[in-house]
Amino acid sequence: MLIPYLISPVYDFPDKTIFSGKNLHNPYENLGTSNWYKANFHSHSNVWFGLTRGKNSSADTIIHVYKLLGYDVMGISNYMKILNLYNDSISLIPAYEHGYGLFKIHYLVIGSENVNFLDFFLIQTLSNKQFLLKILKKPENIVAIVHPNMYNAFSEQDFEYLTDYDCVEILRYDRVSTKYWDAALSAGHLKYLIANDDLHDVTAPYETGRCFTMINSATKNKDQIINSIKEGKAYAIDWRATMFDSLGIKLMKLNEIPSLQFCKLKGDTIIVKVSKKAKEIKFIGQYGVVNKIVNDSDSGFYNVNNNDSYVRTEITYYDSTKMYLNPVIRYEDMFPPQKEHAKVDILKTVINKLFYIFIIIAVSLAIRYVKYRRGD
Repeated sequence: MLIPYLISPVYDFPDKTIFSGKNLHNPYENLGTSNWYKANFHSHSNVWFGLTRGKNSSADTIIHVYKLLGYDVMGISNYMKILNLYNDSISLIPAYEHGYGLFKIHYLVIGSENVNFLDFFLIQTLSNKQFLLKILKKPENIVAIVHPNMYNAFSEQDFEYLTDYDCVEILRYDRVSTKYWDAALSAGHLKYLIANDDLHDVTAPYETGRCFTMINSATKNKDQIINSIKEGKAYAIDWRATMFDSLGIKLMKLNEIPSLQFCKLKGDTIIVKVSKKAKEIKFIGQYGVVNKIVNDSDSGFYNVNNNDSYVRTEITYYDSTKMYLNPVIRYEDMFPPQKEHAKVDILKTVINKLFYIFIIIAVSLAIRYVKYRRGD
């Protein structure tokens, strides 16, 4: 259990900054209005001899149910295992949930063909978390930090420093994690949203079809879907199913969920329009502060001022359905703005390794001493 701690380096993290510059970037400019795909990448089936939660859900049943609910793209993200599946009616993208430690420090890896089994079984420092992100992140995949507030796995301060990942899973069927997303954005880390059910029991109505990501992509091709998520061409939906909804009723309700018509910039003004009148449209900025609320309307606008480093939009409907948009951010000359990555601190790493070597030697000697006293 100590070996991962022994090989993990200690990192220097970039200073906290804010997005700045005279230009504004909107990820929703010039999108194809008909190229939206409904996706869920986080679900669990029966694997590992039923030891993990998911034993009530076969992979085929999960695919069948999500197909009936009108999903276009999905992943079955079992713990430390990728299922190689094929289905001609729904795009299946390889995914797995990384992590088997005690404190639910988990990452969703989308688009990788192989599992990395390295993990820390006990507590993790900020550098341990960064080490895992470094080894999981590849140019061709997406790495998302998932359910960050479960078991206090991550703090908001972690998100002010961690680098080398793509997304924050802001929605799960039983929790909202936007405060961690705002912590990252407020520190100058451009991370986009993703939303999933994190399904463990396909027979549980309150878990299935609850939270999903709408992705704008030319096709359902894996690489194009992944690139669209990385470029922020997506929004998230959270809606309230009831325990008594059949699949037919749920599908009817899902078909009535409002959609994003457009989010565009006109000068320094963000204009958002949706397909159904909303109870309120919130424009949210640095540190999650609500800058403006528009009530009882299917559209709203916000004039971005010089103090706004980013602005994201949350839309709440009268049936409690919520829509979350990716942020419009400031930048100067180059997009995306160049943020430094965490770098290994050689001196601190050497001291850290010597510390763990000392612990391993001390524990080994203690075990030998106890055996000697017992006469083993």
